[in-house]
Amino acid sequence: MNFFSKWLFKSDDESEVYAEDIKLPGRWTIFGVMVLAAMFTVLYVDNVIRVDGYLEDIQKMKKKKEYFKNENELLKTKLNYLQSPERITKIAEEKLGMIKIDTPPEIIYTK
Repeated sequence: MNFFSKWLFKSDDESEVYAEDIKLPGRWTIFGVMVLAAMFTVLYVDNVIRVDGYLEDIQKMKKKKEYFKNENELLKTKLNYLQSPERITKIAEEKLGMIKIDTPPEIIYTK
């Protein structure tokens, strides 16, 4: 016989395989596989829910960050207004009665 003929033709000494001879998985094996599949599904769904929660938290934190950046810019603008020389000079002249001089002050050195 040639090389391919042993797969094409059965010899007489080979025994036939019957359905009773095939080893099927038992009920506990199938139950174990089903439990593992259920656990995997539960863990996957839990992971998806947690990731969605984290993404919501990130979005909330980004909104807070933008709010605080805007608030910081408003405070910087207010600080610049409060430190402006025109505002300070106006308050000094009106409320404190100070006068603005045109010539620089003389410096007197004493020993």
